Amino acid sequence: MIDYEGRVFRRAGGADAARARYHQSGRHVWAHVEGGPVVVGTLAGQCDDDGKLSLAYALALGTGVVVAGRTTNVPEVRADGSVVLREEWQRSSPDVSCGVSYLEEVRGAAAEPTEAREGAR
Repeated sequence: MIDYEGRVFRRAGGADAARARYHQSGRHVWAHVEGGPVVVGTLAGQCDDDGKLSLAYALALGTGVVVAGRTTNVPEVRADGSVVLREEWQRSSPDVSCGVSYLEEVRGAAAEPTEAREGAR
């Protein structure tokens, strides 16, 4: 099982996108999301033996819209040990939609909370 504790993910190629900092206790996984269009968000769910995540999410956007849904993420571990997640998502609110996205693990300064990154400029 992959240990997600402390890992930070963002949409692949999305330097200014929201970041999610993951936490894990046994099979339970949760994350705090912020940045980009997301004012605040949470993810919660479980991890299986292969590192596959089954999560529910709620995101409050700066536009005042709250987005909710569920996602299944399948990990791929890169040669450097970082993780890419293939995310199959299903949105249930405010509109019903589905799709596939890729999330990449970020490390170093890019993984810091928004306030820390902005303060370093």
